[in-house]
Amino acid sequence: MLSITDVHSWSDYALNLANSAANIIGIIAAAVVLIAIALIYFTCSELTERAKGKLVTPQQGQTKALRQSQAELSARRSEETKASRLEKVEIELAAAWKSEKATSLRLSQIETELTAAKHSQESMASRLSKTETELAAARRATDEKTLLLSQAEAGLAAARKSEEEKTLRLSQVEAELAMARRSTEEAKTLAKQLEQKQVPRKITSEQRTEFLNAIRGMPTGKVIVSAFFDNKETHEFGAQILSLLKEDGFELTQRAPLNFFTASRPASGVRIGCENISDPPPHFTTVRKGLKAMGLDAQTTTLINAREEDVVEIQVTPRQ
Repeated sequence: MLSITDVHSWSDYALNLANSAANIIGIIAAAVVLIAIALIYFTCSELTERAKGKLVTPQQGQTKALRQSQAELSARRSEETKASRLEKVEIELAAAWKSEKATSLRLSQIETELTAAKHSQESMASRLSKTETELAAARRATDEKTLLLSQAEAGLAAARKSEEEKTLRLSQVEAELAMARRSTEEAKTLAKQLEQKQVPRKITSEQRTEFLNAIRGMPTGKVIVSAFFDNKETHEFGAQILSLLKEDGFELTQRAPLNFFTASRPASGVRIGCENISDPPPHFTTVRKGLKAMGLDAQTTTLINAREEDVVEIQVTPRQ
């Protein structure tokens, strides 16, 4: 009951329907009122005519005439009032019909708009459902792309890690290869040195030419050659040096290398010295320069066999 009497809870359609029903009922009631007024009018006229035809006494006639006049006046007034009311009711009825027509038109428009709104709502619901479906598909596609991207990133990370491991391994291999090459070079150098130590030294023609070109125009003087005690190779190489010096104009104090012993052995196997190493004779520089041109880096020494200040001694030892 509360929900029915509570007009605020009615829908727009129910309110419009109730309003239309009330207007129709009002129109019917107005028509009934008009019919009742017309019946009253005609019945009163008939009664007045019938009253005129009855026989009465003069006094009664006067009284009756007065009453009839009053009645007619009252009837006219009533008629005028009724006519005025009828006119007013007709105006109100026309206004009611006009309002009802406007209300019906408005109701029709509202129903049309409601139908259109329902269609629009259904269309929007359909589009929303379609959009949600597309959005769900897009989300699934995005999730798949994200998964593929994660897998690709994982693969890329693994590839990078593998590449880094390969790079590290390559660096290690290159380092090992470099070490192996150095070891090989060192081994070759050592083997060459051992081979050179085992092969007797000889002064080649090229070395003779280099010696002569290096000392050309420089001073010469007395020289002595000493060879390591009881060593065939040092004596033979010392003899070659004596021959070279004699050929280049140096004065030999001994025809063959002298025997001497020393614990030190320079890398080249050759040393050079004189009595006063701080003030050597002029040809000391000549001999040293010529030996260096031959590839013999002769070390200086003060341990010599000759005791003359103008003698330069060349000592030949086994190579280190």
